[in-house]
Amino acid sequence: MKGLLIFLVFFIVASWPFWAYALTDADIIHWIPLSLEIRNHFNFLTMNQVDQSHGPLFAWGSGLFSRLFPVSFYGVAFFNIFMAVLGVVLVYYFSTQWWKYSKVALVSGMILSTSLAWVYLARTPMYDLTAAVSYLAFVGFYTQYILEKKKRFLLIALLGLVVGCLTRFSIVLGLAGFFVILAHLIYRRSVWLLVRDGLLLVLVGTIVNVPWLLSQVQLHGQSFWDVFLADNLLRFIREPGVGVQPRHDYYGFILYTIIGMLPHSFALIAALIQPSFWRQVSQDKRVQMLLAASIPCLILFSVSGHVKLARYIAYIFPFFAMLLGQFVVIATIDAKKWKSSIRGWGWGLVVFVSLILLILTIQFSKQAAEGSIMVLGLAVMLLVQLGLLLWGGAHNVEGYSKKAMTWMLSLSMAYLLFFSLLSWESFHVSFLTEIREPIHVMLNNSLKY
Repeated sequence: MKGLLIFLVFFIVASWPFWAYALTDADIIHWIPLSLEIRNHFNFLTMNQVDQSHGPLFAWGSGLFSRLFPVSFYGVAFFNIFMAVLGVVLVYYFSTQWWKYSKVALVSGMILSTSLAWVYLARTPMYDLTAAVSYLAFVGFYTQYILEKKKRFLLIALLGLVVGCLTRFSIVLGLAGFFVILAHLIYRRSVWLLVRDGLLLVLVGTIVNVPWLLSQVQLHGQSFWDVFLADNLLRFIREPGVGVQPRHDYYGFILYTIIGMLPHSFALIAALIQPSFWRQVSQDKRVQMLLAASIPCLILFSVSGHVKLARYIAYIFPFFAMLLGQFVVIATIDAKKWKSSIRGWGWGLVVFVSLILLILTIQFSKQAAEGSIMVLGLAVMLLVQLGLLLWGGAHNVEGYSKKAMTWMLSLSMAYLLFFSLLSWESFHVSFLTEIREPIHVMLNNSLKY
């Protein structure tokens, strides 16, 4: 019952306020025409933009799911919301299956569904969240296959891979490959099984894309291949575009991880510096599997010199939520050291977040002045959430596990209040209306066809 409550509350947070749903990422303008084409004409294989070099499934899902609603912002975003909720469900399920302890699942689900990155990804529909949930499904069911040696779990894992490869082809296939290699090392499986499963990944991930790839080549010719190669290979070496320089701030994605895990970042950091965490890493293969699923993504993007976008590391957040969830429930923690770490890192994070907000306000002073209510609301939301956990008992070793539903409801209420402000501001602030109005025109035009 508590698991269902977590799913329901997160669904409301990701959807609020339904009727005036605010889409706040300017890049969504690239896929909405494709979604509307599918909604209106069921035209799946010959779509009207080369932008779909990422993969077609996100536009397919958005178009089909939007038919459940009148033409609206919320309708085209619903598939993304559905996938975000599915991600929380999968974290809950895998936590239950791996640790056979409902409290681990409860805490892990609460952490993911109240983490800033997952809420942000749920509410700004793009390709990355669908790919991240698909990769999570692959990792979870492939691990179940190794643990229980039941082929049905391998088939379900491959289904997750298919969805991921049709969404973010090279990223999902590459991360899955790294994970399979590390999983075989962790469980000391034979080289033959590694070769077999590796070939299976490549064949399945590639073959399912063939019908769509052929249709796009027929429609767009060489221009499609150029964009497809740039999106799926070249951009991880150098971001396309005239004058774009590689980045060398290799810590960038580490900072995005800290921000993305808010308001739980200080607890995650405190866990990482506990000796008992590293004992778990050395002794518990399930913890090793969580690291194998997440750390390669963080490292690869950190050294890629890529333009820094938190979306590229969407894949790590479910596994970090499970890492923290199982640790605070299962691990033997020194209460004194834990309390000291929580206080130090917690208040340090309050200062860090305050400085980040101040720097962004100065850097984007014009936008901040125009959207002052939104900026103030964001600052209050983040600091209140951090304060709730610090003041409310997270400094206690058992604070997370005993008060998981309290944190879930309290942190979710803070999100709901902020998204109410955001929705109001999206009708009045120019940098938000500039996103809303072109989409509104697209949606209205689609009603004519």
